[in-house]
Amino acid sequence: MTSEGKQGGAGEHAVEVNPITGMSGRQMKANYWWVTHQVILRKIGLGILVTIDAFLIIYSLYAWGSYAFYGYWKERAMLRDMAVTHIPFKQYRERHKPVELAPGEVTLFDSGTKAGWKDMIAPIENSNERWVASVTYHFEDGENITPEETAVVLPGATAYLGVLGYVASTTVSAPELIISATEWMSASARRVPDPALYMEQRLDFKVGEPVIVKPGTGKEDVKSYQIAFDITNATPYSYWSVPLWILLYNNNTQVGVEQAVLEPFLAGETKKVDVRSLLVNRSINKVEVIPRLNVFDESVYRPLE
Repeated sequence: MTSEGKQGGAGEHAVEVNPITGMSGRQMKANYWWVTHQVILRKIGLGILVTIDAFLIIYSLYAWGSYAFYGYWKERAMLRDMAVTHIPFKQYRERHKPVELAPGEVTLFDSGTKAGWKDMIAPIENSNERWVASVTYHFEDGENITPEETAVVLPGATAYLGVLGYVASTTVSAPELIISATEWMSASARRVPDPALYMEQRLDFKVGEPVIVKPGTGKEDVKSYQIAFDITNATPYSYWSVPLWILLYNNNTQVGVEQAVLEPFLAGETKKVDVRSLLVNRSINKVEVIPRLNVFDESVYRPLE
């Protein structure tokens, strides 16, 4: 064997190469096998493709036949069934509708604003945990019908519905609270996971010890009660306006009501409230301050500066 008939250097396994074809013996055997089996391999591949096509055609015929004799009629029955509701919406609404508000007794006062005027106020309870109530109301006593007012009752809270400074045409002795409309708004769990905590964080107003000056005893020697106290917005929220009911007590007996409005009321701010009352015939020694703020209404919040 000459040097042209071998490949590879010293120390490597030499591969014999045919000098005419330039291929080794292994390559020549592989090429020979391919040439001699090429026709049968083509037939095998064609047979596989024909088998797959036949299977797909048979499956399509079966599927269309099944739909024509069974699926089509089942589909029509399903469409008819979909048109008939099986969900008991009426029962669902009845089960999840809000519980009606529970109003308390109406209390009538001589107005602390002007002699002869009347103040009327009544507590009302909202026992629903996730429903905010917007109430339209008025008071009636015979021919006396007060103008309609609107108030919001927060979830799980007790609010007061009142009319102050009503000028009666005849004697008012036993006014009746008339709720003409109630609108409900749900505090969804997605927006408000815990309504009680939500309200607590937004109604955290700290009221200082009130100073109550009786008529004729102060420096100004005025003929009315002077009720003054500090109130601090301990929340991280600022409000455009915070209306207040100021309930006046003689020990545990409510003897009057006043109102005040704080506008604006910024986060961390302390304001002094000073109201006067003409209830000279009743003694006042205790004050209760109740915010009248719908914290579920985004429009009450003032943007941070």
